[in-house]
Amino acid sequence: SVETCRSQGVRFISTPSSYPS
Repeated sequence: SVETCRSQGVRFISTPSSYPS
C-alpha cells in the first residue's frame, strides 16, 4: 500500500499517504 508510495514516490497502490511535494 504505502510501502510503494514511500519507495517510488508517486507510485501508490491503495493508500497514497506520502505524496511527493
